[in-house]
Amino acid sequence: MSNEVDTEQDDPTTPEELLALAKHLAADPKLDAIFRRVGLHKPFSRPDEYGQVLASRRAFAPHLEDRPCSSDNLPVAMALARRLHAGNIASDADALAFVTDRIRHYRNEFRGRSLLLESEVKDIMRNLLESPFFREFEDYRRRKAEIIKTDIDIYKNIVGFVPEQMWIYGLGGRGWSQVQGIVTSFLNRLWFDVVPDLSPATVERMLQSPREFLLIREEDLPRKG
Repeated sequence: MSNEVDTEQDDPTTPEELLALAKHLAADPKLDAIFRRVGLHKPFSRPDEYGQVLASRRAFAPHLEDRPCSSDNLPVAMALARRLHAGNIASDADALAFVTDRIRHYRNEFRGRSLLLESEVKDIMRNLLESPFFREFEDYRRRKAEIIKTDIDIYKNIVGFVPEQMWIYGLGGRGWSQVQGIVTSFLNRLWFDVVPDLSPATVERMLQSPREFLLIREEDLPRKG
């Protein structure tokens, strides 16, 4: 019998703490131009923009920096700050619901994973169109007859795209399967010519009829919002 003890610590961070931090970041006048530029979906430039956001975050809530799940929970506050700055969250109740859905209390917490909002899926697909990964995918698609004769994995470099999206939307480690599943589902439909492109209009149409267009389970469909 093993004498090992589970030493994993619960993270005491509350949704209210993350909401307070998000409100501070969204209202910080030094960050106003940064939030205006990045909006809901662009990454912060590093080190300049991210460094300024980090400095503001640490000055306001240094006690949140070294908790067991800080690397997952602090991005939730930063994702919420984007929404607050953009006027995308209508009330404290909605803000707390957003945080409660994504907060993590211990590092191996994979049950009850968060679901992406439809608006986030649209943003992720917009980010995809601008990514090196998608340019590579489109090159493969132009050479489809050649590529299908090889063992090339056309999705291999998605590993460079997914983590940034997880961070932008505050999904933490639980977000990998959601982002990867959504993106590959859209790309699969494009690869097999089910849709002509992944323009915003096409993405909107696919989200309106997910059972027809998206190869994802019912429980993984994005939430309205």
